Amino acid sequence: MENLLPNIIQIAELVGSAILGGWVYRIFTIRERVKQEKADTKKKEQEAKAESIENVKKVFLELYQPVLDDLENRLEKMGDKVNTVEAENESLKKEIAEVREENARLKAENDELRDALREIRPDIVPSRRSANAKRQARSGNGQFVKKEED
Repeated sequence: MENLLPNIIQIAELVGSAILGGWVYRIFTIRERVKQEKADTKKKEQEAKAESIENVKKVFLELYQPVLDDLENRLEKMGDKVNTVEAENESLKKEIAEVREENARLKAENDELRDALREIRPDIVPSRRSANAKRQARSGNGQFVKKEED
């Protein structure tokens, strides 16, 4: 038995070493597997986020793109209308300037004709004083008031 005991101890040591080695190997592989699974999980989460963003883009384009297109068309039409109105406005400004010039010319001509008529028949044309009096400021009781000069 004495010979058997050292052999049993050696066998026990070998079995213990094998079990211990297996456990050490298992710990290292588990650690590596956990790292790999974390990396896979992170990659899948990123892919899910990217897919979610793509889905949101698709939904946005499906729902809002027609509205955006419609608004762009309206904006373009309004821009055209604004350009048309601006062109008409410029045209009207030119016409107003021409009418004002014509009005000033006619007023000057009218004044000349009145002066000529006043020389020929003073009783028909009112005097300049009475024409000016129509535009002069009056007080509440109808009397003329003096203009305050600045």
